[in-house]
Amino acid sequence: MARFIPTFRPFCLIFMLMLGAIAGPVTGEILTIDEDFSSTSNRDHLMTTADWDTLSLNVHLHSQILFSRGELNTTSAYMSVLGPTHLFLADGTAGLRSIDLSNPDNPISTDVIACASTAKGVALSGDHVFVAVGGAGMQVIDVSNPADLLDRGSFDNDNDLAFINAVAVYEPAVYLAESNAGVAVFNINDPTQPVFVSHVNSGTWARDVHVSGNHLYVADEGLKIFDLSNPLNPTLVSETPVTGTALRITVSGGRAFVSCGASGLFIFDINDPANPIEIGAIDEWDSCQHASATASGDTVFVAAGDEGLYVLDATDPASIDILDSRDTVQMALHVLHHNNLIHLANLSAGLKIYEINSGGFDPLNNRAQSKNLNDTDDPVSRVSLTAAFTDSMSFEVTVDGGDTWHSVDPEGDWFEFPDAGTDVRWRALLVETESSPVVGPACYHLSLSMERLASFGTITSVSDIPNDSGLQVRLSWQASRHDIQGGEYQITEYSIYRRYDGTAQNINKANQPSAPYPPGQWDFVTTIPADMENHYAAVVPTLADSNSTGINWTAFFVRTRTSVQGEFFDSPPDSGYSVNNLQPAPPTGWVVDYSPPEGTQLSWDPAANPQFAHFRIYRSAQPDTPIQPGTLFAVTTETSYFDETSTYWYYQLTLVTLDGNESLPASAHLSDVGNSPTVFQMLPNAPNPFNPATILNFVTGPENGPVHLDIFDARGRKIRSFLGISLAAGQHQVRWDGRDNAGRNCASGVYHARLRQGHHSQVMKMTLVR
Repeated sequence: MARFIPTFRPFCLIFMLMLGAIAGPVTGEILTIDEDFSSTSNRDHLMTTADWDTLSLNVHLHSQILFSRGELNTTSAYMSVLGPTHLFLADGTAGLRSIDLSNPDNPISTDVIACASTAKGVALSGDHVFVAVGGAGMQVIDVSNPADLLDRGSFDNDNDLAFINAVAVYEPAVYLAESNAGVAVFNINDPTQPVFVSHVNSGTWARDVHVSGNHLYVADEGLKIFDLSNPLNPTLVSETPVTGTALRITVSGGRAFVSCGASGLFIFDINDPANPIEIGAIDEWDSCQHASATASGDTVFVAAGDEGLYVLDATDPASIDILDSRDTVQMALHVLHHNNLIHLANLSAGLKIYEINSGGFDPLNNRAQSKNLNDTDDPVSRVSLTAAFTDSMSFEVTVDGGDTWHSVDPEGDWFEFPDAGTDVRWRALLVETESSPVVGPACYHLSLSMERLASFGTITSVSDIPNDSGLQVRLSWQASRHDIQGGEYQITEYSIYRRYDGTAQNINKANQPSAPYPPGQWDFVTTIPADMENHYAAVVPTLADSNSTGINWTAFFVRTRTSVQGEFFDSPPDSGYSVNNLQPAPPTGWVVDYSPPEGTQLSWDPAANPQFAHFRIYRSAQPDTPIQPGTLFAVTTETSYFDETSTYWYYQLTLVTLDGNESLPASAHLSDVGNSPTVFQMLPNAPNPFNPATILNFVTGPENGPVHLDIFDARGRKIRSFLGISLAAGQHQVRWDGRDNAGRNCASGVYHARLRQGHHSQVMKMTLVR
């Protein structure tokens, strides 16, 4: 019993033999492995940190927009405002705190100053911070030296029932959200001595004030907008209700963001302050406290109370997406966005600082990696990789299990390894992207082709022999990797086998069963000596030809024989088909008999070709027009055809065999036909419609006399004349270039050509299209 050395092992990857699709010389078996991420069977579970998502059918980066930088424990952080070098924090009962942010990873408290009551809101103007201190009104702090804060006094309007939550500045005015008293306006021409000016009625309970441009935005029974053309006398321009209680307002990118506690966040288009339009809303939290946004207004940061900090994509406000979130332990009350950093006032947890990475790049979870994709001990010398992915990715390959990685272009170019190896893997590194916002890069499909130096002779093609009578193909294969001087095995010859069990199908490795191998019943065909060549080919017989009735596949495999008796390597089977592609002879006995006005009779001899399928008749207005689909007129198996037409046409006849081969045409010219069309006749012009010129075809009879050809426009005016001379009987042509007798271009429209000779006259219509 011969000992067969197996070189094929079943596995679950989708793979196929690549034929004729590679660049450069091939020295081994080409396998392509497709990964669509529908299964984790190819995933390296230990080395893959990105999401290998079998539901979404992709591998993608863990979404991460926020990165923790630094934090500072304070008494009770309510709200902050940013100065040139320091952040000033309304720190509840502790008062106003100045914080050095030169190192965001290590914020340092440089000073804190007590206030008359709980510090809840802050606004900065020059060297002064105005602090909303609840029932005590407003306190002014000199921050010219952040390390030495100075109290410049407290001020209120003697309204004992009012409670101040927020403050905003639009010089020379400062505005206080004074609860049931509306908005209090102070003149701060001297910041150390604010002067009360008036109360502005904003509704029932003013909770927040915000200045953007020359408008004041007030959270009171919804969104109230005031014109600040006179800063000391705000004028109401619009009021828009919201669902729930409006707590805080911020403005960015032509949008107002109104935080409404349990009712969520509402977004308004305020490009026309007199007519705010609600364009989006999101209700995901029990307590939406405050929101801030990027300059475009597309990315929004939400302080969501006990539920922490959220990042939203509001590019389409009608469909807001949550990009990222952080649990902040304590209540997230106020969020300040500046220079890619988020400063979060986190009540008793103090100040938290986050860095914004709009691309969602998470360096700890950015790798997808495959297992070894080579299922044999045969080494791989080169690979090519293609991938369908979004945003930024880089791809690497290895043949040594990951000891050495090589970067490859995911466009399918071949990469040659310095040394062949057997442990073939790919990995995708999901790198930072510049787009914003995004939920991480994703790869949807990856295809890796590897050239495996196979022990067996790898069949590369089974192709038909051109211009033959069929029943043979050319079988080509790459040499075994041992077919070299001093190889592990001495290869002596290659034997070709053909399957004879009658199974008619296309054979390739994608549809091979795992056992027995090779499947089927086989005949020995021939043997080719091994001469240490890179490539071999042999012309071998098939069992039947393919034709128009169907494809007749013939399967082959190549056995690589060694000098050791009984040791050999069998290739995977492959298949091809042969055809009889000799062009048949044209039909004979071809006669065209014009019999106007009844029609034209066509006739010819019966086919003598045993592979005859049918005749094709082509018809055209011009002699010797090449046969083409557009002139195919009829298909028949008969030996005659009658064309019921009064027009003189040119006809051609071909013969088609069962193999689909078509003969050259047997053509009939007017001078060759039995009854030449010498009767006076106007033939179709071509082309029609035309631009800029057309050919006018006509036939003249035997009578003498000049022939006149005139062109008339749609109103019957003669615009061009030809001929006026005698012509011999037969067919003639005249070219009209679309111009009149004066050489001017004629306009688009319908024209008539009139042919006259003696008492004969005919008219034909044509169309000029400019």
